[in-house]
Amino acid sequence: MKHLFIKYNKDSFILFLALALIVTLYAVLACSLPSELGNKEAGDAYYNLLIKGFAKGHLYLDQPIPEGLLALKDPYDPTLNGTYQGVNYQTTPPRLHDLSLYRGKLYLYFGVVPAVILFLPFHAVTGLYLSHAQAVTIFATLTLLSDVWLLYLIRRKYFPNSSSYILLLGALALGLANAIPIILVRSDVWEIPITCGAMCIVLALISSFYALEASVDSRLEIILSSTAFGLAIGSRPNLILCSLALIFTFTAYRRRNDSKILSYLIYALVPLFCIIGLLLTYNYVRFDNSLEFGQHYQLAGDRQDNTHFNLSYFWYNFNAYFLSVPQFLNKTYFFSLWHLPALPVNHAVAENYASLLVSMPFTCTGLLLPVVIWYKRDVSFANLVTTLLIVCCCTALPTLFFYGTCLRYEGDFSPYITLAASIAALGIDCILIKQSIARISATLGMSLLLFFSIYSNLVSAVQWHTQIDFVLGQSLVTQEKYADAKVRFDEALRLNPAIENAFFDNSYGVCLFCVGDFKAAELQFTKAIILDPKQLPIYINLAHVLIKEGEIEATRRLLHKALQIDPVFIPAKNLLQSLDGS
Repeated sequence: MKHLFIKYNKDSFILFLALALIVTLYAVLACSLPSELGNKEAGDAYYNLLIKGFAKGHLYLDQPIPEGLLALKDPYDPTLNGTYQGVNYQTTPPRLHDLSLYRGKLYLYFGVVPAVILFLPFHAVTGLYLSHAQAVTIFATLTLLSDVWLLYLIRRKYFPNSSSYILLLGALALGLANAIPIILVRSDVWEIPITCGAMCIVLALISSFYALEASVDSRLEIILSSTAFGLAIGSRPNLILCSLALIFTFTAYRRRNDSKILSYLIYALVPLFCIIGLLLTYNYVRFDNSLEFGQHYQLAGDRQDNTHFNLSYFWYNFNAYFLSVPQFLNKTYFFSLWHLPALPVNHAVAENYASLLVSMPFTCTGLLLPVVIWYKRDVSFANLVTTLLIVCCCTALPTLFFYGTCLRYEGDFSPYITLAASIAALGIDCILIKQSIARISATLGMSLLLFFSIYSNLVSAVQWHTQIDFVLGQSLVTQEKYADAKVRFDEALRLNPAIENAFFDNSYGVCLFCVGDFKAAELQFTKAIILDPKQLPIYINLAHVLIKEGEIEATRRLLHKALQIDPVFIPAKNLLQSLDGS
């Protein structure tokens, strides 16, 4: 393999500095919040419980199962098992959310490859355990570095006359203009297989690049590509369609090298089939069914034994993931879904999202790839781009037909779409190399698109962080950890001082009341009533604050105001009676 390293010069120094800053940001984003699953210690995280099970010679988690869960009439019914799934960020008892229960054992539904290639080796070498957030940071960083490496190789071979500035734009886009920075904010068990799968897919694309570039013997590259695609499937089974990209790579290589076709077919398929075979065996040993990954036995917020893929979900998901308006244009930092089409029947409630083509418009540059292919008229480049586009389609399609709309799923396909856009940027720069004004204009335009994409992503990350702080604060309130809850609510307000949400203000007011800051609690409850005057429980909360402050007449007026809205509101009547009795 040639061109393994980037030559050091002034431009490469700027590139390395930019990558270092992005990786630092990744670490800050990923490790700034506690585990949603409530893991105080890294050793208690799901993936580490899995490798502890491996060390004891079994495939289920090293986690005791509450007898009460096994005694339930239907342990998979979320209305019955909610106590054992726990509350977000709850530390005790241990949460069992999204684990798979089968024959009295708990299994990890999520891909096993991250455990095999990262968690297990790390523990074996150091004796320590990686947290989920640290693992997500590592996989996201390796994905970024692999992406930039591939972009550099493509520039060096196909666009050597392109500007170093465009390469820098591409690197920034690969790091900050896709969904990865946003999903890093909530780095837990769900994000691990997504980022690991992304890393494996990019490594497979790099191997495909070398295979398509090779003039004679590329058996090693094909083996590595096949292995990487297999590992991606083991991380995230919905990536199995990406094996079509491997088949295309082999077919394109065969057209140039007709000799030893059978041996190269073996090189292309054996590693992939071996990994898939191991994965199917892993499933069979756990669930007595090679095609069962554990989803049907999952302890989740809704029943998982129903079909989750349907053609009717496509248009809604496509709008959410590609065409929806950036969330920061809303008046509130709490995400609104009003602009989406009607939610399809049986579709789960949509979670947070950030559209690719609108929120991250730099990706639109990828639409110019056909022009770049026409300009290059290079078969190997066309084959490489086709391989990448196959990956883009094969990673996005399962998500578009899935019953849930969720920001983290964008991590399945956004890195490759951003890579396609970065390649197109290099090509456009070369096409316009002799037209100075047009080239400067195109560079400026792409820079503006990138700036908006990064700005949009960072704002979305702040939104996401704010919402998580809110949820975490609520969870701490339910655990009566009011001082800790106040820290989280204060953090949410620090990130977004302009929060306008009655639910937030009411929850924050309850927290302030419980820590004895009655004046601040009064301000929050008053603000909440102004934002949503029909939420009568807030009147009761404010009434209790006024009573503590000795404002009895003000309390009576407030309660009468609540009764004007609902004359039969019992809590207001009871509180008035208690005041009159006193």
